[in-house]
Amino acid sequence: MLSENYLVPFSASILPKGKLIVFAPHPDDEIIGLGGTLLQAKAQGSDLVIVYLTSGDLGGDSSVRKDEASEVCRRLGAKPIFLDWPDRSIAIDDHYSEVIERIFIAEVPDLVFAPSPQEYHIDHRATAHLVSKAIRHKTFSVRLFHYEICKQNESNFLVDITKEFFLKKELMAVYKSQTVQNNYMAVMESVAVSRTYTLPHDVEYAESFFEVKAINQPLSIVYSWRSKEPFVNTRYQHFPVISYLVRTKNRKDFLIRCLNSLKKQSYEKIEVVIVNDGGDAVDDIAESYRDDFFRLKCISLNESSGRSAAANTALINATGDYINFLDDDDEIHTNHTRIFLTYLRRDDRLDILYRGVEVVSQTGEKLSVYNDRFDLGRLMHANYIPINAVTFSRKFIDLGCRFDEGMQYFEDWDFWLQLSRLGNFRHVPEVTATYHMVGDSAASPHMEGKLDKLSHMQKVKDKWRSKWTSVEHGLLERYLINS
Repeated sequence: MLSENYLVPFSASILPKGKLIVFAPHPDDEIIGLGGTLLQAKAQGSDLVIVYLTSGDLGGDSSVRKDEASEVCRRLGAKPIFLDWPDRSIAIDDHYSEVIERIFIAEVPDLVFAPSPQEYHIDHRATAHLVSKAIRHKTFSVRLFHYEICKQNESNFLVDITKEFFLKKELMAVYKSQTVQNNYMAVMESVAVSRTYTLPHDVEYAESFFEVKAINQPLSIVYSWRSKEPFVNTRYQHFPVISYLVRTKNRKDFLIRCLNSLKKQSYEKIEVVIVNDGGDAVDDIAESYRDDFFRLKCISLNESSGRSAAANTALINATGDYINFLDDDDEIHTNHTRIFLTYLRRDDRLDILYRGVEVVSQTGEKLSVYNDRFDLGRLMHANYIPINAVTFSRKFIDLGCRFDEGMQYFEDWDFWLQLSRLGNFRHVPEVTATYHMVGDSAASPHMEGKLDKLSHMQKVKDKWRSKWTSVEHGLLERYLINS
């Protein structure tokens, strides 16, 4: 049975920085639930957007409530969005969901806050499910938090608001139309005090959240599994096999350097699959590393099959739970595997993670770094995620994802576009790999030398243009406008 520190935090967390959107079913929910956290976000200089879904007409004069909410937003420096839906009318259907999706596309938040689905009020619960439905169609990296309004709910993230609580009360006092109807001040304070139960004694007030790790799953699944977790063994027993797939051709020195970087990983369950794409024999090199890895395979093709076919040969022969390509002109740093495992253990539904990659010249000069957050619009325009940056679940292979053998170049870009439709890219902003710029690469995803880059890029775009939805085309257009 799990210990109590698995069910509730015993230390406060720091609010992540980034653009923040709050979905408030009614004007005042945002202050009761996370007024202190919003004050911290304001102090950090974060952009704030508060979406008020209903007009609150059953709880008073809707025009008065809108004026109160506007004043609260003015004090917070937040952008208000009023949807003016009638009270108790929120439905979890495509019409309402598309409205929320359009807000996501327009605002591109880093952090999203919605009420907990465990709340009492029907609008609170409906908002939670509506936001969850819309966010599953998101096309950028985002973190989703559920906040509590009038009762304690599932919690895995506590924020110390001791310093902000007085100002939170001042913000709540702006909602005069509501505080005269119910003792919201006392309710708000009692919940904030009760949330300090597991925190150090100097924390007087706290706000509680549940960060939804599996944002691509319906909330019914997320919370039903959570209710079973207290009865699960606490030990982390899954030690996945990670397959590193190496394409090579006539570059033995590079292959040795690449394998040496794999050898330095501080993790035992590493499988290495080498595909020699019709080049000089490398069996002797592979054999010299056999004892260094959990498994090692070397597949030698009689003649060159091309970059995509070599990649597919590697995929077919990989048996690991997770896969990472690493061409012979690449290296990974000692923390590359460790960082992936760290995030996997925090969220066992993690299916795609990428880190930063530095590009260096033949003389060792650093030329550039690829280390940007995920943006589907940008990925639709051009690839900016090197192939050695990404570790992904083999489930995508089981679902039929393969490299397009009709593409001579940019096959990795096409592959990422496939994965983006089936999974969630997560970016960790740490540089953990190196690509060595050596000119016209035979097995690398980076294009230099004689390559007609624009024509090959156009081939990828032509393939995908008819597949993209109107929402995806909108993301591409927005990226092009803003870039």
